[in-house]
Amino acid sequence: MAPINGGGGEKPCINFLMVFIVNHITASINFFHFSKKNEVNMASATRGIGNLFTINITDQSVSVTVSGYQDKTYTREAQKDSNIQSLLNNIFAQIAGDALKTRNVDLAFHAAHNIKVEEWKKSMLKYVEGVLLNNKCEMEAAVEANKEDLLNNIENSTIHTTFLGSDGLLITVTVQDKAYEVVEKIPEEIPYALDNIFAQIVGDAVKTQNFKLAFQAAHQIKHENQRNHEFSRIICTLEDSKITLDYADFCDQIPSENLRKYMQTNIIEELLNKRRTDEALQQVEKISDQSSRSCLLSKIVLVTFKKDIEEGVNLNLTIQKALNAAGNIPDRTTRIVRDLIEILVEKGEVDEAINLAHTISTEDKRNSSLYHIVQELLNRDDIEKALGIINTDLLNSNDYTLRSSFWDYLKKQLEETKDLQVIYSLSEKVMNQMLKRLAYDLIFITHLESGRIDEALQIFNIPLEFKPSSGVRGCLHEYLCDNIQTEQGIGNLLKIAKGLVNAPKELHEFFIDRLTNRLVSGKAINLAKKVACTPLSTSLVNEQICYQLIEKDHIEEALQLAEELPVFKDGNRIKNDSLLAVARAYESRNEPRTALEVLTGCVDYSKSVNLSAMLVRNIGRIEEEVFEDFIGIAIEESQRSEGILKTEALKFLVIALAEGYIRFGSSKYLDQAISLAGDLPEEGDGFRLRSTVKNFNLALIGNRMVNKDHLDEAKQILAIMDDVYYKGELSQEIASKMDSSKQ
Repeated sequence: MAPINGGGGEKPCINFLMVFIVNHITASINFFHFSKKNEVNMASATRGIGNLFTINITDQSVSVTVSGYQDKTYTREAQKDSNIQSLLNNIFAQIAGDALKTRNVDLAFHAAHNIKVEEWKKSMLKYVEGVLLNNKCEMEAAVEANKEDLLNNIENSTIHTTFLGSDGLLITVTVQDKAYEVVEKIPEEIPYALDNIFAQIVGDAVKTQNFKLAFQAAHQIKHENQRNHEFSRIICTLEDSKITLDYADFCDQIPSENLRKYMQTNIIEELLNKRRTDEALQQVEKISDQSSRSCLLSKIVLVTFKKDIEEGVNLNLTIQKALNAAGNIPDRTTRIVRDLIEILVEKGEVDEAINLAHTISTEDKRNSSLYHIVQELLNRDDIEKALGIINTDLLNSNDYTLRSSFWDYLKKQLEETKDLQVIYSLSEKVMNQMLKRLAYDLIFITHLESGRIDEALQIFNIPLEFKPSSGVRGCLHEYLCDNIQTEQGIGNLLKIAKGLVNAPKELHEFFIDRLTNRLVSGKAINLAKKVACTPLSTSLVNEQICYQLIEKDHIEEALQLAEELPVFKDGNRIKNDSLLAVARAYESRNEPRTALEVLTGCVDYSKSVNLSAMLVRNIGRIEEEVFEDFIGIAIEESQRSEGILKTEALKFLVIALAEGYIRFGSSKYLDQAISLAGDLPEEGDGFRLRSTVKNFNLALIGNRMVNKDHLDEAKQILAIMDDVYYKGELSQEIASKMDSSKQ
């Protein structure tokens, strides 16, 4: 606001703060008279109801009265030091100045005393006093003559505040029939106060189900976030009350696009629930978002399709009509067709559903619809038609939905007929290998639960590409638990273990693992050995048996078990671990030679690694002849290894040879160690560079020499190393050892 000058052209009084001395600042504001623009907006928002809201601004508060709504008034307290007070401060400064021009000293004093900021008030009063001193005699006479009238005038002065819409706020102070006016922006706190009031109106209106008033009040809220919050509250209440449709006319005027779309969607959903598809289609046209439009249009297609079928419209025409509509929604066409198929199946029109499924070009989506059709056919016991689809369209499918549906059907048939021949017959008719396996699984389970072990095991003489289901494993485990406590039961379990040799590997291994574990836990070692020697025994089971035998000091039996274990592609570790367990048992008996002999039974590079490690641990307990024999075997075995396995074996070999040189003093062992250090796979095999690995192995040898005070040999190793890092490390170790020797 531009500054207002005081009287007599003297110094200006700018931005004086004050509180209102007048008892009321009144402004009756009609929201429909702000401006032409606001008039249009508000009329639209209130559906033509005029004078609905009356706003009053006083020195203490802002209030809104809702006409016709119990004439209820909502009030918010004004904040201190508001902009209105600031404006009035300037006005009273101007009044004081004009009063002095007309020698109306009393009025000037009254106006100055209404400036509450002490510094500014003193300044104005001092100015008035100065005028009085200059004109003392004349002013005293004037004051005495006019005192009563002037007091009446100031007491009857009025302050009027009026909204000018976007132009701001007009404040008028009238004294002695003279009006002082100033225009200022609307004080910041007023719109917030009004927003809170209208939010309260929305809340009360929603509680009393007066949604028309709630919408009107929400439109008056100026701040977007709060306005959207109140519209959301209205929409959610309408949705919970299931009356959104009754207020569809209000939807298009919601300012927020997201809220508007949300309510439009709810309206369309309600229309579809009432099968009012034509009206729903009209509402969809109002939605601009393509994805939302497509989704809603597809729902309209489906509801229309159901409606036409239920009303008996020609089925072929109904299907064609729906397909034409689906074709106009390219991003949803396939999904709509699949939904149409589900509706046809629900209505019992399976043949039409099958024909429609074959129109889907994408295989996985076509199959998904066929699964649904098959499931419905199986539920209706129409096995012939279901098998017709399975054996043609779903011959190679292994879908979980199909498997689950067929399994449920098989169990239902068996429960109803109590005849396994029905399942045998189905197993012959179904061409799908996965489903055929399910039929055989059920036959196996039924036989086993009835104690017919031979009949159950015959099932695995039939070769099938699919593995048995989890139901078979569960049945075997339950049978094991029920029979493990008796001699006859254990006999049956051993019979099953032997008979499962033709079963898929995973099932055979599963049963042997569980059975042997139970036998070992029950200290039935001899029985466990019978099971463990089968080709598919697992490492856990065999190690347990070996450890049990070793614990009982039956090392020879443990060795016999380990030696009997066959060697097969995935089972080398089983044999190696078992032999290593036995070898360590002999080692703990202080029989290193026997331990080394046991390890010669290990397979692949493990033989070389285990022998080398055993030689290093027992170097002080064996003769050179023994060392020479077994280090030779380890070297020979390492030469058969390839790639990273050979690299690993050589690392242990060079350490063993270095220890052999230190123990027996024969230089041939050191020469062999140096020679083998570089006997590595060619570069480019995905391993570290040969030179790096060679220097690493040489560093291992050199480290052993330093530790045993063979510094000359360590220097010999250092001389042939060419890797800066390893050479530097070894050089530092030698120097450190030499320094400690001098001390």
